[in-house]
Amino acid sequence: MKLFCIPFAGGGASAYAPWKRRLAPLASVVPIQLPGREELWDRPYLDTVAEAALLVADKIHNKADGPYCVFGHSMGGLIAFEALRELSRRGCALPLLLIVSASPAPRLFKARLTVSCLESEGFGRLRELLGPTYDTMAGDKDLFAYVMRTMRADVLMCERYVHESGPALPLPVEAFWASSDPLCVRDEIDAWDAHAGQGLRVHEFEGDHFYFKANPDFEIRLRSALEGAAARA
Repeated sequence: MKLFCIPFAGGGASAYAPWKRRLAPLASVVPIQLPGREELWDRPYLDTVAEAALLVADKIHNKADGPYCVFGHSMGGLIAFEALRELSRRGCALPLLLIVSASPAPRLFKARLTVSCLESEGFGRLRELLGPTYDTMAGDKDLFAYVMRTMRADVLMCERYVHESGPALPLPVEAFWASSDPLCVRDEIDAWDAHAGQGLRVHEFEGDHFYFKANPDFEIRLRSALEGAAARA
């Protein structure tokens, strides 16, 4: 079973590289790269979530040769949802499970982090979101400049998103969320129920927006969700 992973704002596919070892042999992790980052640094950033969803839908369709699941953190959850909508419209095979993390339900989505916020509050706002990761990154001027460019492009893409109503996805959704996340509240997580045609299960953790980076319970629950999906294959 494959697990396609969609990056968060400002991030790239390498964020999921450690999962390849940690989740084997339960799942074969397939991180999906978006333009403008890491090995695709010379490609232009995408302008809209719709463009990102089309790209992700194509990559999933081309690589999904059997049962699979999809994971998306924050912006990645929104893109994953729209990509699966696109695959559903095409009549393509859908995943056994969609797992979203720190990602408000699309029908209630409103970008709390905006370009104007980044420009006015600058580094302080980024430090709040990234925590210890910020201090590591800030020591490398080139890396810091790259992340800021990518973050700005991704935040602008999310600001432009407008949800269009439609049928629920014909699959289950598991939503992971941290109680101290400044970008996502519980009501926005519960609202995924309207998008989950086969039911929603919510997992609450302690921590901030990037709670999963140092939370052993996260991996336990992620593996449990994947094992449940595999049993349904």
